[in-house]
Amino acid sequence: MTFDDQAPLFDQRAGVTKDAARSVGQAVHRLASLKKGDLLLEIGAGTGEIGEHLASSGVKYFGLDLSLLMLREFAKRVPAKRKSGAISLIQGDGDDIWPVEKGTIRAVFMSRAVHLLEGRHVLRETKRIARPDGAFLVLGRVRRPDECVRSDMRREMRRLLSAEGVEGRDSTKQIRKLCQDLIVRGGRFVCEENQVATWKVKETPLQSLNSWREKTGLAGKPVSAGVKQKVLTSLEAWAEEKYGSLEKETPSEDMYELTVIEFGAS
Repeated sequence: MTFDDQAPLFDQRAGVTKDAARSVGQAVHRLASLKKGDLLLEIGAGTGEIGEHLASSGVKYFGLDLSLLMLREFAKRVPAKRKSGAISLIQGDGDDIWPVEKGTIRAVFMSRAVHLLEGRHVLRETKRIARPDGAFLVLGRVRRPDECVRSDMRREMRRLLSAEGVEGRDSTKQIRKLCQDLIVRGGRFVCEENQVATWKVKETPLQSLNSWREKTGLAGKPVSAGVKQKVLTSLEAWAEEKYGSLEKETPSEDMYELTVIEFGAS
């Protein structure tokens, strides 16, 4: 799935705050013990809201994304860093061979992307490009309270989608499976689901509906236009009944978590 259709408004719809993005970048540097001259590869670089903070303190950043339009948004953020060579942006599919040399990367970072990729391929490529003296896999995700508007809407959307015979991708299961596979192969947890940033949000049922209407699929899966319309129409009616108004605003708090695994050290 490409995110070309979401590129111009992605940060507004699904982005983190600037302070949170900076905190995540600093935490990745700290937890992955990044030093001057180290190479970091981000799979699913997107618009660069976090990526721009990873290319600092002499670390060279490579950002890979399938969507050229997302990468163009990224490029607008960092003209100076691209000119200096600190940031390189590459259009490519994370399920193809990653365009970096074997044994060169100190850290692989994925933010809200691992569930869109084939797990065995991610494992193989991570091991292939990792430096033989040790490397890190850093997996980031946004977590929301179980009892908030967006979590309620997501659960009901997935229930309706399941009734149509489509099971959504589960990022939590994907992360745990990938981590388990690395641990079995000699990796060790540096941290697991470590909260590194929080920020306040105000959410409405309409925001969730509009977000999904803008996507080509639902729950990380491609779906037909008919199924999508049926699911979202039913979801809208459910939300109207539950909340009384699609524009009812409710305060909540988002959290950003990192899971970090070190592996390959001799």
